[in-house]
Amino acid sequence: MATLVEYIRNRQRERDALKGDPAEIKEHWVQELEKLMRKIDKWLEPAKVEGLKVTPESLHIGEERLEFYDAPARTIQFGPRTVTVEPHARITLGGYGLVHIKGNLGTFFLVFSEAEGWQVCGERDWANRQPLTRKRFERVLEALLG
Repeated sequence: MATLVEYIRNRQRERDALKGDPAEIKEHWVQELEKLMRKIDKWLEPAKVEGLKVTPESLHIGEERLEFYDAPARTIQFGPRTVTVEPHARITLGGYGLVHIKGNLGTFFLVFSEAEGWQVCGERDWANRQPLTRKRFERVLEALLG
């Protein structure tokens, strides 16, 4: 747990990063999303042998400050169940980048910050974000695939 001073410094770095050139912010965000999707693909590779289907997708996203851009996404299927991993926005309240992991059984969030990297949390558990690991991602998929 960060101290209050560390927290304030991290939030200030986030705000300062958003003051930069929108084209650079957008490029950096898309690069972070591409790295995230490659990591997810690698984590899910062993499950594909067992019947999990992972399909790369691309979403066209518009944000007021960043305008339009194409972002990588994933559709994950097992039997009749589908989970999507979809970027939502780079510029959000607090300066975080946000990705939704959605399935019929609920939604989880991946939250990106320069200071903390990718973190995961549930719909009603925003305050208890945890660093994204393979194990945590697999637990999220298990919960959403039922």
